Amino acid sequence: MSVLDITVCIPTIPVRRKLLDRALNSVHAQVLQPRGIAIAVDSDHRGAAVTRNQTLEMATTEWIAFLDDDDEMMHHHLARCADIQAETGADVIVPWYDVVGGTDPVPTHRHLQIDPLRLHSIAITCLVRREVIGDIRFMEPTETGWPEDFLFWTQLGQAGAKFHQIPDTTWLWHHHGANTSGMGSRW
Repeated sequence: MSVLDITVCIPTIPVRRKLLDRALNSVHAQVLQPRGIAIAVDSDHRGAAVTRNQTLEMATTEWIAFLDDDDEMMHHHLARCADIQAETGADVIVPWYDVVGGTDPVPTHRHLQIDPLRLHSIAITCLVRREVIGDIRFMEPTETGWPEDFLFWTQLGQAGAKFHQIPDTTWLWHHHGANTSGMGSRW
């Protein structure tokens, strides 16, 4: 397969260098290669929202594929998301995952379709059309009381983004004792 106009956006923190290497290896192993990879390092404990927004500013492609530094894409992740997007015309493709080192916190949501105005949980590892993101940005959990990505997805839904969730497993969600829940104060 060829390159698609995708940037993989990865926020990271300095203590996760080995995890970032694993995440990057998973991106390089994609059967459908992205045009670019945007990495922002939170060296000042500002949190995932700030660094995720920095990666968005770096990306100029039509599509954004979010990936946390401690997770990894299966080799077919981008290709499967691109295929589903072509079939559905959706702005946000939400694939499922296998949990490594823990249990799925929301197994009953695997086969649900997403109502963007009444969201259930959405993991960050999605493919998103850059155009629908516009000026929408991530906000720190301390500012909102919600996880840093929840209001991002809500705002996309309010802006008219079409979501499509697929039950296919295309990435690995690693659970471990060093999870920061996106908060810079936790590492």
